[in-house]
Amino acid sequence: MSKPINMLTRPIATSLIWLQDNALPATYSQLVIPPSKLILLLNQYPFTISKKLFAIINSKKIQRIFSYLLILLHLAIILKWLLDQWLYPVKPTPPTWKFVLMYYCAVLFATGVVVGAKYTIHNNETVLMLNSALHIEQEFMIQGTDVVQIYFIGLTGISMISVVSIPIACFGLALLRPCMPPVLTRAVLFSYFGAAIVCAGTFTVTVVLTYPSQVKLILLESMNRDLITGGLHISVCLKKYRILELLGDMHNTVLKQPVMSTIVGCVSCLESFALYILITSTSVVPVSLLLLFSVVALDMFVVIVGLFKMMANPFVKSDELLQSLQKLNGSKLIKRCVRSFRQSKLTLGDGKFFDTSTSLVIWAQCMDMLIAFLLT
Repeated sequence: MSKPINMLTRPIATSLIWLQDNALPATYSQLVIPPSKLILLLNQYPFTISKKLFAIINSKKIQRIFSYLLILLHLAIILKWLLDQWLYPVKPTPPTWKFVLMYYCAVLFATGVVVGAKYTIHNNETVLMLNSALHIEQEFMIQGTDVVQIYFIGLTGISMISVVSIPIACFGLALLRPCMPPVLTRAVLFSYFGAAIVCAGTFTVTVVLTYPSQVKLILLESMNRDLITGGLHISVCLKKYRILELLGDMHNTVLKQPVMSTIVGCVSCLESFALYILITSTSVVPVSLLLLFSVVALDMFVVIVGLFKMMANPFVKSDELLQSLQKLNGSKLIKRCVRSFRQSKLTLGDGKFFDTSTSLVIWAQCMDMLIAFLLT
């Protein structure tokens, strides 16, 4: 039985290798630049794509202000509705799933406001970090040392599907279930609002959070390869590690308080809210909302157990690399330089960082929150 199985698996493995070498993108930048161009068409943030690099723009401020005001308006409407329910309760009380839906929207919109304000206030730091990651990857692309991972292709594909489909869904929902006249104008406005929210989330997760982390892994793999083959002098490896530290510092500067804490909290709350609806209210929630929460629950689960776990890989691999560097024989200057190196840690915003158990801890917090909802 083993021979037929081996004969079957070999062509599959060969096909996958051929697909990765010939049909898939050669660099991560090919998966970052085109989606970023599409996402930044809304001009939510004070930067754009110019000559395959991020560039700060000072024009179209009115459009950016309009996007922020639109999100703030919807957030204010939701908060007013919740406040009215607390101060002036009505009979009969609205169903629980409506409260959960309002909490869901409030968390999502508040996160959009925080992230947008961060990118606007610290636009120089954001652009510098992203362009540095692009330059580093470009250097390794010339050397032929970078390999695009399948998961990043899938993440980019799912993100682009969301960027295109959610505004269309919002437009259709506003036409079928309008909440205020005129219907067509409201549909266009609601579609733009949906695009602004999904573009903010996609840009943050795919470009700002994931892409620099993947470039760190490219650097670490290159240094490991140098140590194994012994092809380059140790000083070249040390220079690469300094570059890794600089990229990590820039990454943490962009994602420091309150951005990363807000992102993690948003993901945890959205997962808990979605699971609560799916567990308790499937018979009363409209089908459209049921489908929405099903997609949200699946997406947030993938982010927690997959993406957040991947965020710990630079820390794990850099720790292993530092242990290997400390075992090398070299001059006192080299040993002193190695001792000054730090592991590549991605901040969680509260003094902690992503490690191998972070995704499990966040998932446990989601379950605790869900249990608290179910018991109330």
